Amino acid sequence: MNCLRQISKESKLDPKTWETLTLDEQILVIRSLVKQVNYDAHNEILDITLQDGKTHSFTIRLRELKRIPQHKLQDGEIAKEPAIRQNLILACQISQTSKEKGCSLRQIAKWAGIPLPKICEIANMLNISPKIQEEIMLSQDKRLYNIAEYRLRPIIFEIGWDKQQQIWNSLLKSVGSQA
Repeated sequence: MNCLRQISKESKLDPKTWETLTLDEQILVIRSLVKQVNYDAHNEILDITLQDGKTHSFTIRLRELKRIPQHKLQDGEIAKEPAIRQNLILACQISQTSKEKGCSLRQIAKWAGIPLPKICEIANMLNISPKIQEEIMLSQDKRLYNIAEYRLRPIIFEIGWDKQQQIWNSLLKSVGSQA
């Protein structure tokens, strides 16, 4: 955000104003300003291309950035989402990074500081049928908060999408009766 604040005069980027915006409003502000962002980890260069086509480069040394304490992450907007939705989003990001950067899950695990078995487990969520993925991503069903990741494993390892749907429906019924 500091880089974006340096190159844009958008008043909504002011830290006090920014904190009052909802996550959706923040996303809209960034989308209205930014066309593309690229980070070259090897050269430690962050390129931000604005909607007007101008590209601004910054040197960013990730090793020198402070890690955000876990409790602060849990207070953020993402922590309000069901855990299975968070994991599915991460699975999409893992897949995209792997394709765009041509890197292995082992490399991604190292970069993210997440054990390789956990990265593989999360990445396997993309084996879930598109219909169920869509429901996980978009549904406001409160039962999603009651589904632990391990309960998705039978769905993940089932090849047939019809069978996956049956397992998913049973899972939703079982967590619905627990609530």
